[in-house]
Amino acid sequence: MAVTAMLKKDHEVLRRKLEFIETALQVAPQSVFVLREMCHSLTKMLDAHIRREEQVLAPHVNRVQAILRYREGDHADQQTLLRDINTMLLAGIRIPTSTLVDRLSHLIGELREHMAQEEREVFPAVERAEA
Repeated sequence: MAVTAMLKKDHEVLRRKLEFIETALQVAPQSVFVLREMCHSLTKMLDAHIRREEQVLAPHVNRVQAILRYREGDHADQQTLLRDINTMLLAGIRIPTSTLVDRLSHLIGELREHMAQEEREVFPAVERAEA
């Protein structure tokens, strides 16, 4: 089994969660509590994925950096944005629905692009190095 298999599985689960959040965004004013729970759950999932990713990629960081200029902690921006959104939702801070939708939509786009880039560039390089 490839060392990246678990990370790819994580990506599948994260993508499904992002689809659920997108669906909830379509009715955002009525789904604030659902979005709050989904964002909290996504935070936990992303944190666990980042830990697994760091563990799996650690032996290959030098190789991967040299090939792809991959930097450790690449999910940091998305993680910070998600934590900010969670803080607002959990604290009951009133923000315009359009702002919430914009921030979550931006986050979803960034996470999707990041996962696609890893699967397209980073994971194959790691798998070749392992072979």
